[in-house]
Amino acid sequence: MQPFTELADRTPRWKPAIRWKRHFELRADGLLYATLSWEKASGELVVARTADDLWVFERSRRGPAQIQVRRAPDGASEALFHADWTNGGRFVTADGAGWLWGSAPDHRGTWGFRAHGGAGRLSVVIESFRLAPAGRLVMSEGLAFSPVAPLLACMGWYLGVTALDDASLMLPSVATAV
Repeated sequence: MQPFTELADRTPRWKPAIRWKRHFELRADGLLYATLSWEKASGELVVARTADDLWVFERSRRGPAQIQVRRAPDGASEALFHADWTNGGRFVTADGAGWLWGSAPDHRGTWGFRAHGGAGRLSVVIESFRLAPAGRLVMSEGLAFSPVAPLLACMGWYLGVTALDDASLMLPSVATAV
């Protein structure tokens, strides 16, 4: 697997690795940068892997839609995504950095993160809505060098894929533009 910083001048794409399973790979120019795998069809546990990190995304079963991100294998809390019906959602890392999640008003298949201060943006553009979706990753200049970029890329694809079949996580029609 390649370091995420090498994506700075490439156009990475999320593609299904196994068509009958929810397992995706982020690739650019044939090189692998990240994977995202659902442990079960229910989607409660998802494993995200990059060259330097391994995370487990755990979706809450009850109450407001939340996704807890834990670093594997030690289980340390890394971040929390909380759905928010006024602007799509909030993603807060363990160090307190905050990102807003929402859909683009002009394209139903485009969602993304933007930093609370507006300095960084990361979008996922779903280009294929079939059983196993595919799409591309778009990052603002310099974001690939940020330590949070790999986690945002994995969480963004997870949220985008989940949005295709689960309106309870977020409603693109009421989310703010990114």
